[in-house]
Amino acid sequence: MKKVLLFALLFAPLAQADEIYAYQGTTIAGCACSISGWFEVPSALPPGAQPADRLPVSPTDFSFTGGGQKFMPSNTNASYFGIGIGPDGNVFTWFVDLLKPNGNQLFTQFYGSVFESDDSFIKGNKVFHEQGSPGTWTHDDLPSALAVVETPEPGILGLLLSSLVLLKLVVSKIS
Repeated sequence: MKKVLLFALLFAPLAQADEIYAYQGTTIAGCACSISGWFEVPSALPPGAQPADRLPVSPTDFSFTGGGQKFMPSNTNASYFGIGIGPDGNVFTWFVDLLKPNGNQLFTQFYGSVFESDDSFIKGNKVFHEQGSPGTWTHDDLPSALAVVETPEPGILGLLLSSLVLLKLVVSKIS
């Protein structure tokens, strides 16, 4: 029993941070605004067989804004994320569509050329749209303007030391 406990404590999985992909769109004509936001997944997305391959993604969390509207899981009744990761690990192509119960919608896509890029949102009966000017994605770096609450991960040395202390306490109680 002691050996099993020792093995479990020493080889327990270490804490791992989630991966965050952040988007910043270009200015949309007619509203002097842009689409920006981020989504979070448990681990880095794998590159596609081709850079244009977009795979469906189920984020653990997301937050996007456009035209003064905020889209997040708590106020969005439909969402779709199709993300294509290039060989360098960065977002290469994308399709993000978010819909609120009131019909307001946010949409951004890029299929590999400026002729296939689109940032748009619908607010009430108004449509705001920018085509031919794709935004940019960053990976693992939440811009300060989008920062939520960052939770530091425990250090490896701290985890190891606390595990050893706990192990000593358990062994001394068993003995």
